[in-house]
Amino acid sequence: MIVAAGVAHGLGLSNLQSAGQALSLKLVDRTRYAQATSTFFIAWDLSLGVTPALFGYIAHLAGFTVMYSVLGGVVISAAIVYYAVHGRSHPLKRPLFKRR
Repeated sequence: MIVAAGVAHGLGLSNLQSAGQALSLKLVDRTRYAQATSTFFIAWDLSLGVTPALFGYIAHLAGFTVMYSVLGGVVISAAIVYYAVHGRSHPLKRPLFKRR
């Protein structure tokens, strides 16, 4: 079960990383690719280092129920912020089929 969870986790992270990097490069000018790539990987490494330590500390102090509740709040807050920033005018949104 642990190996299966590790495989699923690895597949999810590799998909997320490649999609996130592609998105970060799609949103910048070609002359800013180096800055976008380095910023993406700095944020990626920071999130992989800080998040487990922070939420492990929360789980240790308050328990897993509180930790998962806080994580749910983070996800909902991130979705709201994403919609407020990008919303319907996101540059990557395009219709699936062109109307004639």
